[in-house]
Amino acid sequence: MSSVRLSKVTKELNISLDRAVEELAKQGHDIPNNRNHKITDDQYGVLRTTFADDLERKKLAEEVTQQVKEEKETLRGIKEAKNDSVSA
Repeated sequence: MSSVRLSKVTKELNISLDRAVEELAKQGHDIPNNRNHKITDDQYGVLRTTFADDLERKKLAEEVTQQVKEEKETLRGIKEAKNDSVSA
């Protein structure tokens, strides 16, 4: 990966644009506050290292969301089967 848009990185890491730009500025990288700006591999690595916890939280939230969806589908199927047997 030679460069990636800042918007993609912020979405992946589940952080705001301002937070990413601020962290890069702290690390000595001067970049514009523009979501279409491309950052280098080094800058991307800084953000991934700094916000690894946010990335982990995002993954856990996605897993919980998937589990809830599956449970709802299962319950919906049981309810429909129950309604079918009652009406028959």
